[in-house]
Amino acid sequence: MILSTHIVDDVRELCTKMAIMNFGKIVYHGAPQTAIDELKGKVYQKVIPRHQLEHYAEHYNVISNKMVGGQPLIHVFSEAHPRNKFEQVVPDLEDVFFSKITSSNALSTVH
Repeated sequence: MILSTHIVDDVRELCTKMAIMNFGKIVYHGAPQTAIDELKGKVYQKVIPRHQLEHYAEHYNVISNKMVGGQPLIHVFSEAHPRNKFEQVVPDLEDVFFSKITSSNALSTVH
């Protein structure tokens, strides 16, 4: 059975295996919890002023951003703590999705 959804919590709760597709290419295939575990200790967040979003995108591996209280809340992927008042967060499937999409887009722009 194939479940296609934009509600990532459904995947975690209903599926033992998942795949993430980006522009017709599978960029991840495996267990949802395994994908989450691979990001443990590597996702950080910070609320930043809206006008600094481009600056952070240039200097950090920003995997997602969403508005919270009128300001962007960014999530970054980093092997080491990025300092600069970032706080480590427990990753979820949304972080998995965006990190896989972001890394596959970076690879496709290199070619």
